[in-house]
Amino acid sequence: MLSYTIQVDDSQLQKRLNIIIDGLSNFSPLFKKISPKSLALIDDQFKTVGKAFGTPWAALRPSTVIQKMKMGMNNGILQRTGAMRKSFVVKKLNSTELIIGSSLEKEYMKYHQLGTRKMVARPLLKTSAPQHLEKIRMVVSSFLKNLVHG
Repeated sequence: MLSYTIQVDDSQLQKRLNIIIDGLSNFSPLFKKISPKSLALIDDQFKTVGKAFGTPWAALRPSTVIQKMKMGMNNGILQRTGAMRKSFVVKKLNSTELIIGSSLEKEYMKYHQLGTRKMVARPLLKTSAPQHLEKIRMVVSSFLKNLVHG
């Protein structure tokens, strides 16, 4: 009888697949690359008075500007003492979760973010902003390319 055998050494493929599987079960390296970009975008939101995420914050009312000047405080929007701007940190980063938020345990932060009947919203966080999504896409793409190609 005439026959032949084909053998494939798939050890390198198996090794690469195991690396990919391990990489996809632990996103912390990816999150460590995303978090500084996210924090920088939040800082840009303050620097650009809301323009970083597309919509500039509403100007302060004249009475607010006068009050801040009388108190000797910074007259920048959402920058009375600077504490809020400096408070954004990585609150949680593990293999499956990244949480970025303020270290301040102040109720008023949500009112700035969402607004109220009497106060206009001045969003600090916006994960769906095109600039934010594009930076995250680039980091994720690089992360996946490294997993696949080494």
